[in-house]
Amino acid sequence: MLDQNPAWNEICVLARINLMLSFTPANPLGAQLFLPELIHIITLLVGIGPTLVRQTIYGLFINLLQSMASSKATDEMNATTLQQALDKAQLPVIMGCFGLVQLGSGLESLDEGNSKEDAENSRLDRVETLAKFMGEILLAAAPSPGKL
Repeated sequence: MLDQNPAWNEICVLARINLMLSFTPANPLGAQLFLPELIHIITLLVGIGPTLVRQTIYGLFINLLQSMASSKATDEMNATTLQQALDKAQLPVIMGCFGLVQLGSGLESLDEGNSKEDAENSRLDRVETLAKFMGEILLAAAPSPGKL
C-alpha cells in the first residue's frame, strides 16, 4: 500500500501544499492545463491514509472542479457538464470514493469492510467509479476532446 511507503509523509505534505495552492489560482484556466496530472494524482491517492489525507485529496478534487466550472467557458469546455460534475461530486457516492462520509458539518472516514480483503475490493470499486467520473470531467474540460 502506498501509505506504507517510506515517502508517505512527504507525499502527504506535498498534497496539503497542493491543496492550499489550489484555493487561489492565478488563472482558473490553469487548472485545465494540469488537469491530466491532477486527475492522475487524485486517482493514486483516493481513499488512502487517515481522514486528513482523504479530506485533502477530496478538497483538491473539489477545488479543481470549481476552478473549471467557474472559469469563463471557452468553445473547448462544456460548462454545463462541468457544473453538473461539481454538483455530482458532492453526492455520497462520490464522497464515498474518497473513503469519506458527510456527518453534520464535516467529512469523516467511511467505515471499511470487516476484512482486509473486503476493504481492498471496496477500495478498487471506489477507484473504478471515480475514474469513470473523472473521465467524464476530462472530456468536458479537454481543449481537444478528439485527441484524448
